[in-house]
Amino acid sequence: MVSNPNSSRTYATPYYLLVLDELSLAMNFGLIPEAEVLTFLAKRPAHVDILLTGPEMPKSILYLGNQVTEVRNIQ
Repeated sequence: MVSNPNSSRTYATPYYLLVLDELSLAMNFGLIPEAEVLTFLAKRPAHVDILLTGPEMPKSILYLGNQVTEVRNIQ
């Protein structure tokens, strides 16, 4: 369950990895507010790793990452 960033049950999960694929696209289209994502990420417990993907990730979210990888087409 990861749908409500204000819920105390947001991380009621036995999993250690959460993948939010193409999150930046959802944010850029206005489907998920950046502030809501920041709140959600701030509440994660230490045992949960979160992988965020997508182009043009907001810098405020990039700065929270322990590792940031950029993939570019060079041909």
